[in-house]
Amino acid sequence: MPRKKKTEQAEQAVVELIEATEETEEKTTKKKTTRRGRKKKTEETAVAVEEQAETQQETAEEKPEEEKPKKTTRRGRRKKTETETEESAGTETAESEATTEAQTEEKVEEKPKKTRRGRKKKTEEEKSDEVKEAEAKESATETAEAETQQEIAEEKAEEEKPKKTRRGRRKKSEVQEEQTAAEETGQKEISGGESEPAEKTEAETSEGTAELATLQTAATETEEAQTSTVSTETAPKNESKRYNGRHNGRVNALTAYERAYHNSGTAAVPRERLNFQDIKGKSIDELIELATKYGIENPQALRRQDLIFKIIAEEIIHNNVEVYAEGVLEVLPDGYGFLRHREYNYRPGPDDIYVSPSQIKRFNLQTGDYVEGVIRPPKDSERFFALLRVDKVNGTNPEVNRHKILFDNLTPLYPEEKFQLEHDPEELTTRILDLFVPIGKGQRCLITSPPKAGKTILLQKIARALIRNHPETKIIILLIDERPEEVTDMKRFVAAECALVDKAPEIEIISSTFDEDPSRHTQVAEIVLERAKRLVENKNDVVILLDSITRLARAYNNIAPHSGRILTGGVDASALSKPKRFFGAARNILEGGSLTIIGTALIETGSKMDEVIFEEFKGTGNAEVVLDRRLAERRIFPAIDINRSGTRTEELLLDEATLMRVWLLRKILSELNPVDAMEFLINKMVTTRSNEEFLATMAQ
Repeated sequence: MPRKKKTEQAEQAVVELIEATEETEEKTTKKKTTRRGRKKKTEETAVAVEEQAETQQETAEEKPEEEKPKKTTRRGRRKKTETETEESAGTETAESEATTEAQTEEKVEEKPKKTRRGRKKKTEEEKSDEVKEAEAKESATETAEAETQQEIAEEKAEEEKPKKTRRGRRKKSEVQEEQTAAEETGQKEISGGESEPAEKTEAETSEGTAELATLQTAATETEEAQTSTVSTETAPKNESKRYNGRHNGRVNALTAYERAYHNSGTAAVPRERLNFQDIKGKSIDELIELATKYGIENPQALRRQDLIFKIIAEEIIHNNVEVYAEGVLEVLPDGYGFLRHREYNYRPGPDDIYVSPSQIKRFNLQTGDYVEGVIRPPKDSERFFALLRVDKVNGTNPEVNRHKILFDNLTPLYPEEKFQLEHDPEELTTRILDLFVPIGKGQRCLITSPPKAGKTILLQKIARALIRNHPETKIIILLIDERPEEVTDMKRFVAAECALVDKAPEIEIISSTFDEDPSRHTQVAEIVLERAKRLVENKNDVVILLDSITRLARAYNNIAPHSGRILTGGVDASALSKPKRFFGAARNILEGGSLTIIGTALIETGSKMDEVIFEEFKGTGNAEVVLDRRLAERRIFPAIDINRSGTRTEELLLDEATLMRVWLLRKILSELNPVDAMEFLINKMVTTRSNEEFLATMAQ
């Protein structure tokens, strides 16, 4: 009961206060009062409001919901009240209300007690209930709310702008980080074992395969931009973009070669071009002299490949040159590859050139492709030079190489075009082969020979005939498990023959001597085969002279995992599949080009394994040359068993008249033993200057 009475009394006091304010408003329109009088009346009004508010404390506690008006409403009302006091600058009541609200705001800022806060809120509610119908206050409230929303929207916009900027920077740094990592990952993963055989390298890098695969997608865009430039003129611009973006979240220490391209966003063209092959062609004394010039410590103790690596790095730094390199690509199982050099028999070395996976995918590169382009030196975390730009692939535009037909999709045919081996009247070996064992383009010829029967000499004479009569042919001489002195002799022989002709064919001599690992033998053979396939895909006639296929099969047998199926002589049944694939690649191609393989097979060695290997390859060739030990022991050369040697489908290679005379001559020689037959043939051929003259003499 007492509380209700107090509430009623408070309401009456408020009504009386409102009536008093209305009366004062009417009086102020007639005359003005001084500021001092206004202040006194304002203070009296504020005191009266506080006294009335104190009586409402208990009522305010019972009605907590009424004590919590919306924030926007209070702010709008306060702003409206201030606006009204400014408009009615002469009214006492308006100023008293403004003073009261100012005091209320000051108390709120000073964090008064709950009782005072409740009193002020209650007073404001009662006032707002009386004047809520006024249009001016409603419009002021709406204006205040609009301003509040605008301020909130502006604050949100300001908060969102920095976030967007930071997010963009993070993405950019992440992309650049992945781009740089994609180029460097392949080299970092193999930094421990590239100087060893390819199989060891692949094993050591298998742990990093997953990491490299995840980075290939991010690296594609950067490296495609790097490799998409083919011409030398447009290369520096693309390279400047590449270097301008390589910061990986931090400022990398650029090498001197990179600074030449990193000049305020403008590519600097190197002053001159240095060919990698020119450095490798120098003698060891010249290399040591260059190393001393550049201040390389103790160059005499370095291997040739290490010495070349250091010299080229110094050339780039001191002379600001653009290094142009080339080599045969070997793609490893992890997706990246290296350019190997024929001077080192495609052996892995420190001066090999790293090729990124995206470059391999973009230009459809495969093992055996001959790639030419500009390289860059390794960074601090790298061990190899890296291919910066691809200029040529197999001597043509890289874009053309993308659309070539794969070797396995080409159509094989019988040999139809004959190699002309006769070149010298006194060279009876090639004259005899030209008649009795004609070799065509795409031939698969097997030379079976016992030891010391002259198989290596026979290969040299075939090579000489090809050099003199077929300069358009690409010749690869592959020596597997041979003696080092034989390799040197073959190189000197070929060099001397090439010097005697005006136009010599392209010849590669690749070797793996008997003191090297079997894995090295197989690695060399596979690269040579892939190299030959790439040449055939470009419609070239290729000849591989292999010595010997028996030792190649032995090497595959040594490294092959044991399947449990062992043949006679200890040959694993699965070990001969790859040597057969090598020998079976020889074919004539309908679409153009051919691959001819002339290989030697050992017999009569006393080894059961050699006999098994020979029997496996015996029926795979379409031409066979058999050397006889008895002829070699009597020093009758060429020691060819005419009756057991021959070519399948020789009618496609010889004209009809020549074929008839050769068949007639075979009938005569078949009645003689191999020794007498060869002596008779040699005696007749010595007296003539050519095979045509010899056949004409025999016809008489």
